[in-house]
Amino acid sequence: MSGLVSVARWGFIILFGGMAAVVLFKILTGAIRLSGLLNGVQRDGTSGFSLGRAQLLLVTAVSAAYYVVQVFQNPSSNSLPGIPPALLGVVGGSQAVYLCGKAWSLFGNRQNR
Repeated sequence: MSGLVSVARWGFIILFGGMAAVVLFKILTGAIRLSGLLNGVQRDGTSGFSLGRAQLLLVTAVSAAYYVVQVFQNPSSNSLPGIPPALLGVVGGSQAVYLCGKAWSLFGNRQNR
């Protein structure tokens, strides 16, 4: 049985490692553009830096990195570690802040017209 687990583990590593390599290659060759990733539509209709997108990306990346560290610190476990309630609250709060900002910009512009 441990042989099957080892094959499955290596298959998982190869599959996701290959996907990550393809995405990284496409980013480096310009097939996937990252320019404008953090830009959003401002209230005056122009495009500019979006603080909401930046905080959402940062909180999501830090939370994902924290969880991956938890997975690697507990390699002998038979299951994935649980998601701490505080981490879930931080990610949910970040999503809520972003969505409230989007709703405010959408409905705030309608009231000003």
